[in-house]
Amino acid sequence: MTSNTPNQHLILAGGAALLAALSSAGYLFFYSSSSAAFLPPSVRSSLRLSTQLEARALRSLSYLLEAFGPSGKNAPGCPAGTMIASPSRPGSRPGGADENENYFFQWPRDGGLCLREVVRRLVSAAEVGDVVGVQEEQASKLETIVRDFVKMNVKLQHTSNRAGNFETGGLGEAKFEVDGSPFDADWGRPQNDGPSIRAIALTAYALHLLEKRPRSNDHGYVVSTLYNKDVPRTIIKADLDYVARAWSEKTFELWEEVCADPSAGGGHFHTLMVQRRALLAGAKLASHPSINDDESAAKYREQAKKITAHLYKFWNADGKIGLEGGPAIEQGPMAIHWDDARNLSKIPKKTVLHAPHIVGTLARVAGQQKPTQADTAVLLGFLHGFSGDVSDIPPSSSASASASASASASASEARGGEDLEAGSKWTPWDSKCLATLYRLVNVFKHVYPINASHDVSTGVLLGRYPEDVYDGVVQSIAHPWFLCTHAVAEVLYVVHAHYAVSTWLSIDVYSLPLFQLFVPSITTGTYARGSKEYELLLRGLRRMADGYLDVAGRYAAKDDKMSEQINRYSSRMRGARELSWSYASFLSAWAARRRDFVKV
Repeated sequence: MTSNTPNQHLILAGGAALLAALSSAGYLFFYSSSSAAFLPPSVRSSLRLSTQLEARALRSLSYLLEAFGPSGKNAPGCPAGTMIASPSRPGSRPGGADENENYFFQWPRDGGLCLREVVRRLVSAAEVGDVVGVQEEQASKLETIVRDFVKMNVKLQHTSNRAGNFETGGLGEAKFEVDGSPFDADWGRPQNDGPSIRAIALTAYALHLLEKRPRSNDHGYVVSTLYNKDVPRTIIKADLDYVARAWSEKTFELWEEVCADPSAGGGHFHTLMVQRRALLAGAKLASHPSINDDESAAKYREQAKKITAHLYKFWNADGKIGLEGGPAIEQGPMAIHWDDARNLSKIPKKTVLHAPHIVGTLARVAGQQKPTQADTAVLLGFLHGFSGDVSDIPPSSSASASASASASASASEARGGEDLEAGSKWTPWDSKCLATLYRLVNVFKHVYPINASHDVSTGVLLGRYPEDVYDGVVQSIAHPWFLCTHAVAEVLYVVHAHYAVSTWLSIDVYSLPLFQLFVPSITTGTYARGSKEYELLLRGLRRMADGYLDVAGRYAAKDDKMSEQINRYSSRMRGARELSWSYASFLSAWAARRRDFVKV
């Protein structure tokens, strides 16, 4: 993990008392109105936003930790290690009719994404310690949460359920009761992104213990509990072995609504991206001298290589529509009507609908149709499947670039065998990702009435996909999501962080429309670091990213609590109350803003 601004690493710490003190002071870390009065307005605005984001991050981490049992107030009665998706449950509806009661469960996906933020803070605490005022007992609290999570999830791995048992597919089960017992109702299963995301988070923790804390007891914990080449049931190895054999099988996606078949040439882009990252990270862990499992490392790399080749099927350079496949749904709320309140007909066809993009799902077997092929799951795939290394250099024809590429390739080999070509093509700064992001923000600009007063260059609200009918409570008409809007900001922050350490910035026909938001006169080509164009583009990326975090924050509660969705008309929050993933997604974006990345 890297950090360029250690003084920003405030980690949970004082909870309510600390937050109250900060609020009453009217000053957070870097900004006060009196001391900044002499600064230009744009600088004052940036400092003010930084102050607001710092406060929101403190609260978000506190709220996130409330989702972990047994002491979290949003997880009452839950055993240690349980992480609930939301406190929304039967009999608890303070939000009224806009609140869903069906989120008091634990999902491997949500748990893994939220645990990644706990691991990030734990590593930061270990790295900067008292410099940021983090006390030892607070770091210990985070450690306890991680290890309790491991115990609970080992139990989940070995709990037979409707997806199977440990040997037959049970690791792909979508969700469990809060006590760890199986969820027996009908659901979209399997969901094979869950084990991958859990493996990524725990691999980051294992590597931290092996590389930063090589004490005998920490080393012993890794090989006894997390990964042991001779014990296939250790939690990370179990997940990785499952991913290696199941990635080509039918699965539902992260939205739990669509089943697709990789073996038929399709699947879900997000699921494949996190499976690929889990295997590459797993290969790095397996080949660590303390683990010495070169045989498994080779197997994981080989399967990751196959996934990498498969991912190219999702790139739609011609902007064609009708690629997802599957049966048409002509009746009921999931039927597609381009002229209904979902506003699909308002999407400009030539400039937006048929623009180049990555398709979220191919070879659909069942579930919701997405004929616009606009799915923010693609952005989440780039983020959840990111190695955390912003220095990875893309290929270039120039001599200096070739030298940098050679150095990057050597570093890549040391990281666990991910070749340069595979790494550079599926990073957030790749033009395929940037083209998809540009198309997504323009799609949602047109379909949500709440975005009428917003501009794509300064921040619009995004939802899951335009055809979505899940309104947070029932099937009706869907709304923007906090986590989807945060995803745009995070991608842009990662891209900014990458070019902040690069020596050139290349623009092709696919990334050009995005970069023209910052410099309308810019053309395709390669721009050297230090040039006027390079600096303008860097500033533009940062401003746009800030805009998306800012616009999402405007619709949170005054105390920065976030539900799942934001009503597309009224701006009122709705759906699951205090969605843990909303907090985790903000924390991940905020960390990217600070260039604080979990490397796996």
